[in-house]
Amino acid sequence: MHLIPRDLDARARWSGRLRQAAVLAVIACAWEGYARWLANPLVVPPASAVVRALASGIASGEIPARIGASLEVLVAGFALGAALAALLATLASATRLGALPAAFPQVLSGLRVGWAFAWRTLIAAELVFGVSSGSGGLGWFIYEKKNQLEMPEVFAGLLAVVLIGLVVERGVFAPIEARTVRRWGMGAA
Repeated sequence: MHLIPRDLDARARWSGRLRQAAVLAVIACAWEGYARWLANPLVVPPASAVVRALASGIASGEIPARIGASLEVLVAGFALGAALAALLATLASATRLGALPAAFPQVLSGLRVGWAFAWRTLIAAELVFGVSSGSGGLGWFIYEKKNQLEMPEVFAGLLAVVLIGLVVERGVFAPIEARTVRRWGMGAA
């Protein structure tokens, strides 16, 4: 068994992932070093403390519960908006056969941008306005932890926001694009 793939496409993907991992490792080391040099965890907690806080929050179920609360609101609003957009696009293309499939790359791009904007806006709204009932979402978690001066948990919440964005991008939108847009020859190869 070879560690490095032999075909060119697989080798390029492997190389790209290796570069990404190296960049993340350098950023984490720089963050850890700077935080330890600064020696003020209220300003910049060490990356190791943030990873421990994230693992602890996940293990306790607090972060997953907050993520669930945020995603519940987001998915409901996003689904409603996407359904309305699909209805309007269908009505607009009713006179042109084939216009909707040809517009799919732009529709997918719009959904991607819409998701990213909605996710950031939801977290910001939870940070600013809090929660009307229940325990609140991930933005409220970050706000609460900031008020309690639990900075590793604040950064763990922020890291969770980033990780969810990456998971949705790579786990939802990238596979849809690979299965449709690229297969139809409509996107960049």
